[in-house]
Amino acid sequence: MKRQIQVLLLLLLINSISFGYLNIYPTFFDKRIDTNDGYVEYNIFNKTSEEILYRCYLENDGNKPSLVQWGEVYPKSIRLKPKESKKIKLNIIAPKNKESKEYFGVLIIKEILKNNVNSKINLMTELKLKIRGYIGELKPKLKVSEKESEFEIINLSKRRIRGEVFFKDKKNNELNFVRKIVLEDQEKINLNCEKGGKLQILIDGENMEF
Repeated sequence: MKRQIQVLLLLLLINSISFGYLNIYPTFFDKRIDTNDGYVEYNIFNKTSEEILYRCYLENDGNKPSLVQWGEVYPKSIRLKPKESKKIKLNIIAPKNKESKEYFGVLIIKEILKNNVNSKINLMTELKLKIRGYIGELKPKLKVSEKESEFEIINLSKRRIRGEVFFKDKKNNELNFVRKIVLEDQEKINLNCEKGGKLQILIDGENMEF
C-alpha cells in the first residue's frame, strides 16, 4: 500500500497570493459591518490540472472579539475544474447596538481531500485569511508631524486603516505617489520626503492633506 503524506499549507495572506494550487484575490477585509458595506467577493482560481473541491466557512480568530456570528459565506463548498475561476461571496451584517470597535474572524478555504490511489503524496491546501470589520463611526484619524525631511504618521483611528500616500512638491505643486500604507491603531511610520512639501493621504475615499 502506497504511503500518503498530507501536507497542510497554512497561509496568512496580506497581499495577492499565488501559490502552487490556488489563486485568491482580494486578500483582506477591512469594512464597516453595521451598515450595508460588509460585502465582498473573492475570486479563486484553480491552477492545477485536476478538479478540486473546497469547503468555505468562517471561524473565530482566537479570543478576539468575533464577527463570525454575523457573517455568511456563499457557497459553502465550491468545485473548481482545472484552470477554472469562481467567486466566493462574504457578507457580514452586525447589529447596530453593539459596541463601537473592531471585530475579527478567519475565512477558511479548505480543500476536501480525495483518496487518490495513484498518488504517493496528497497535498491538502487550507487557506486562512484573517478578516476584520468595525462597528460605528470610526473615521480615519491621523497625526502627522514633520521633522526636517521626515514625516511621522500615527494612526489614531481606533481601527486598522489602508491608504495611499502622495507627496505634493512645494516648488512645482506636482503630486507624486509615495507608497501604500497599512497601519494598526496607534501604529506609526516615518517617511522621508523633501522639506517643505505636503502629504496627501487617501483613505476610504477621503483625501486628507497635511
